[in-house]
Amino acid sequence: MRKCNWILMLLVGTQLSLGQSANIVQAHDSLMKLLPTLKADTTRIDVLKEIGKTWISRDPAKALQYVNESIALARKIKDTHRVKLGLLNLGYQYNVYGESGKAIETLQETCRLAQKDLDSHTAMVAVAFISTAYVKQGDLENALHYAWFPYFYFQRHYPANLAYLEPFIGSTMNVGEIYLHKGRLDSALYYMQRSYTTLKKNIPTNRYFIFHIPMLMGEIHLKLQNKKQALFFINEGLKKAYELSDNTGIVEGHLNLANYYLQVSQPDSVRRNALLVIEQAWKLKKYEAVSEAGLLLKTWYTEHKNPEKALYYSDLASAAKDSLTNFEKVKQGQQLRFREQQYQRDLANAQIDYQNRLVRYWLIAGLGIVLLIVVALYLNNRRKQKDNLLLKNEIKLQEAEFASKIAETEMTALRAQMNPHFIFNCLNSIKLYTLENDAQTASDYLTKFSRLIRLVLENSRSEKVTLANELETLQLYIEMEAMRFKNKVKYQLEADDEIDIHYIDIPPLLLQPYIENAIWHGLMHKEEGGTVIIKIDLEQEYLLQVSIIDDGIGRAAAAELKSKSATKNKSFGLKMTSERIELINQLYKSKTQVQIEDLVDDNGNTKGTKVIVKIPV
Repeated sequence: MRKCNWILMLLVGTQLSLGQSANIVQAHDSLMKLLPTLKADTTRIDVLKEIGKTWISRDPAKALQYVNESIALARKIKDTHRVKLGLLNLGYQYNVYGESGKAIETLQETCRLAQKDLDSHTAMVAVAFISTAYVKQGDLENALHYAWFPYFYFQRHYPANLAYLEPFIGSTMNVGEIYLHKGRLDSALYYMQRSYTTLKKNIPTNRYFIFHIPMLMGEIHLKLQNKKQALFFINEGLKKAYELSDNTGIVEGHLNLANYYLQVSQPDSVRRNALLVIEQAWKLKKYEAVSEAGLLLKTWYTEHKNPEKALYYSDLASAAKDSLTNFEKVKQGQQLRFREQQYQRDLANAQIDYQNRLVRYWLIAGLGIVLLIVVALYLNNRRKQKDNLLLKNEIKLQEAEFASKIAETEMTALRAQMNPHFIFNCLNSIKLYTLENDAQTASDYLTKFSRLIRLVLENSRSEKVTLANELETLQLYIEMEAMRFKNKVKYQLEADDEIDIHYIDIPPLLLQPYIENAIWHGLMHKEEGGTVIIKIDLEQEYLLQVSIIDDGIGRAAAAELKSKSATKNKSFGLKMTSERIELINQLYKSKTQVQIEDLVDDNGNTKGTKVIVKIPV
């Protein structure tokens, strides 16, 4: 018992000591002395993994050797939990060493094991590392796709559970860094600021976050030309890197400083920082940093009439660029091998799936034959045979009717998405403007009309469109109605600032019939017209709420006017929308809901109608 406790205390102490680079060698020596005394059990696995960590920044080959040995031992004793954590560590190391193809493959296996164990936390960390691997491959679209999953997962659990603190900081930083690479600086600053604020409010153990997040903040502000803020964050990150003796962070900081001083026209400071970058970056094989710093020094020495030094740093930058090119070729080779392996796995899975389906078909055929024999033996009564035949025909008829109903509803919904009467009225309005010689208004109206028709046709081919696309369609529709009714219709569109309308998808033209209903049955019966307000909020994290509010005459008065009308038109758009919502809920197992409220003032008088549409996203 004493030996076990001593070992655990040593492991905890080792993990704490890894926070400072000066203690890494000491921790490594202690673990190496302990290793021969351990049996092939879980403690030995943990010690092998920790030894691998001590080699990460010193010898990649040895780091991979020890982590692979820990995984092999965990597989041998069938400790799936430690296999999973070992693979996560291995995928991280592949990322550090630039072997992104191997990293993705290893981390995908980690995800499969984590999902099998219902370990969402480990699975999301692995997905975050996959996103980082795609960044290293230059595939920013896939990187951002994978980055959203851990971001939303850890945001949902933090700050209620502090165990999710560092994953939340890291996943938020990852999204911001991807946006920085994509050149979307406003989005990059938003997410990086969230990560930085959370970092400053807490005391993380991850040394990388401590210097890298301020560095990224500085780089973003530098690109935004916010020089004062850029210098503050760069100096903060560089100070932390020096405190941790992290050479990678030191290179990053001095390169950012060199670029800062280039912006503020202080060439001597550019030279000093660029020299510090070259001194460390070549040892770390940071060829991109060497190339960038070399070009800065070439420019400096050229301006200071020192052609020999200028030529030296020009050659150095070229050599670094050649090394970087060779590294990129190796990385491309890794990507090709990864894709080929992925193709082979997909092919093998397809063959297995085909064989399984073939076996299932034979089993079904065999069961069918047995069933026919049983029917032949026991259902020899002629009346029962006729009843069974009628029953089968009835079932087939119901299935055919149901399929026909779905097809009919879908086609009718497409037709109802743009009311034919509305199109007819639009054309009449264009004709009226033309007869009145109001060519400009007719042209504006026709431009909006053609744009709206094109959007409707495009959206009708898609199951879902972005919220931004849907809002553009609604805005065009309302503006055209306002023009047609001499600006009796006004509207307000209010969306929560935290909602990314370009990211959220909803079914197309789901909201238009409710707005049409508000205009035609609510506002058009008022002599002075009225206003439609469209409010968009996130009621819950994955539930979009759209409120359509009008200050019209209300449902009761509209129904009374409708009952006196000779035509008594039915709202086909609303009917088809209701059927679409039912089909969407069945297809996606979702709960899209519509609520309609009558609005009254303090005296009980009607002051309009409010429609609330709740859409899971």
